[in-house]
Amino acid sequence: MKKHKFFSHFLISSIVVIALSTSILAFSLLGLHNHNHDMVEDKFELSNNQDILLNEKIIDENDLSELNFVLNEKSYQFTENFSQNIKTMVEELYTPASNAEIVFEPDGEEVFVFKEERCGQEVDVNNLVKKIKNNVRHNENAPIEIPVLTIVPQIRKTDLEGLIELRSEFSTSISTSPENRKFNVKYALGAFNGLVISPDETVSFNQTIKEKTNAGKFKEAKIIVQGDFVSGIGGGMCQASTTLYNALLLADVEVVNVFNHSLPVSYVPRAFDAMVSDGFADLVFKNNSGYPLYIMTNGNNETVTVKVFGRPLEEGLEIKTKTEHIKNLPHKGDKIIPDSSGKYYDKICFKGEYLRLRYPKAGSEDIGYLLYYKNGEFISQKQIRHVYYPAQEGIIVEGVDELYEGMTLPNNEVKFINSQV
Repeated sequence: MKKHKFFSHFLISSIVVIALSTSILAFSLLGLHNHNHDMVEDKFELSNNQDILLNEKIIDENDLSELNFVLNEKSYQFTENFSQNIKTMVEELYTPASNAEIVFEPDGEEVFVFKEERCGQEVDVNNLVKKIKNNVRHNENAPIEIPVLTIVPQIRKTDLEGLIELRSEFSTSISTSPENRKFNVKYALGAFNGLVISPDETVSFNQTIKEKTNAGKFKEAKIIVQGDFVSGIGGGMCQASTTLYNALLLADVEVVNVFNHSLPVSYVPRAFDAMVSDGFADLVFKNNSGYPLYIMTNGNNETVTVKVFGRPLEEGLEIKTKTEHIKNLPHKGDKIIPDSSGKYYDKICFKGEYLRLRYPKAGSEDIGYLLYYKNGEFISQKQIRHVYYPAQEGIIVEGVDELYEGMTLPNNEVKFINSQV
């Protein structure tokens, strides 16, 4: 091999070892994925200094016959374009590290699977250049062993294990609901099954329903409209939102927006219902835990359940709910409405004939609290809602036809109820 010449201005100190940017924001960037999330691949790029270095003539290529490199029984031989070929070799030998992952499969045999981390490697460019110089200086023909550095993952499996725990669980009963309503409750909650919520992410119940359900699949069932139970598409969706709402409260998740019904509901205590209505009322919550939250939902013909997983609550902490009833709100008694449209003509026809549609009902003023316990001992409470369920007037309809001459009506069985105001 011929004697080789070096550029006198070349300085080893100018070499900068490859820097990989893997800074990740808290738990949300710990390489955590569920089955709907795409993995982000690290890409190898030489730093500017390295790019300059490997395009520099480390040696005079006119006097160089070949360079031989070897790594793990794989060899590289370059007889020309040495700088470019070395750069290509460095790129090819780069393997990114893979952080350990948490895979969330709410319907799988294992809800959470912890995937092992994997080390990566990169060429030790500083050491490689030293070896090339030494080989050339001593006119050696032996292959150059390529020096590599191990890239250690930032997140290991052991770092993740124990960081996912059931924060809360809440169930409501649908056992007495008609089949259509049962379907709607379970179908609505299914939109949240498998949902992964990043730190500081805000979630809208209504928006999630729009994105993850088919509106045409919801069935007709009873809904509450202005204090009355009437048939409507999607009846039961409010029970889904209420079940989710209570699970979020018990998991100490921040609720940004929530509405109560015009009537108390049977499946939760007062002040803990969450009415939803497209364009009018929404349940909105924000992940304030600092780490991802995982939502799991399921149901059968008896109950529906929401579970919230995430970083464990403070050790020994337990959260409960309490309703404080302030007072009843007096009703205004009965209101009589003439059956002008003849809707109830098969039951009442004449003036003085009455049909009760609804009894008057007192309203209610209530306050909802979260109670905090540490190791079984009460430590504090927090008021979260002050709600009013309006009083409801009774509704009686009366026939509109005039009595025929000499006609008398049977005794009126409808008893009028006076106002409490």
